[in-house]
Amino acid sequence: MCNSAQADPAELGRQTARLWTGAVAAPKPAPFRVDPSKLEELTGMYRKLRDNTVIELKVKDGKLTIDQPVELMPTGSGRLSAGERQFVIDDARFREVTPNGDTVYERVEPAHPSDSDLVSLAGECASPETATTLTIAAGAGELSLVVASNPPLGLRPTFRDAFMLRDRGATSIRFLRDSSGNVTGLSAGDDRVWDLRFTRVNAGPSPAAAR
Repeated sequence: MCNSAQADPAELGRQTARLWTGAVAAPKPAPFRVDPSKLEELTGMYRKLRDNTVIELKVKDGKLTIDQPVELMPTGSGRLSAGERQFVIDDARFREVTPNGDTVYERVEPAHPSDSDLVSLAGECASPETATTLTIAAGAGELSLVVASNPPLGLRPTFRDAFMLRDRGATSIRFLRDSSGNVTGLSAGDDRVWDLRFTRVNAGPSPAAAR
């Protein structure tokens, strides 16, 4: 009965159900000893397959962490837990299991594009679906994105041809190429929008847009 972005309707629903049924939350799993070297092997950047946003697994004070950071507690061979979030490791992928569904991530190599790489991505991309044109500009060693007359938004590189908005939460921008390697457009994604396509309509914004 609210419209707050901070609300967790799924958890509120489970709490309400427990009040009516008398059920209790599942017990926390018991800790499972893991060789520290095995945890180090899991560290790195991973992309969410459905929207191309990325997370990083890191080891801090001997513990594997994700996000801000949240500790991942080993609970079995190839299994980790962070409260109601369960993680199943499978080689270069892992699956996050929650009461709201499963999400798959795969390991990616962090990208460090050169200035010329960034310039090649600059241009205008349009989406007939949203009647929106995005201007991608390269300057000062980074890309920026402009929507209509709004202020530019900085993009930070993640994996090859992919970026995330620097100061606007988990929104991804992944550039698309044809078989010859030419940029044909981009795909935008976040938790609520998956693979929103924009087609390139102009390569290389004007110097004014780049500023």
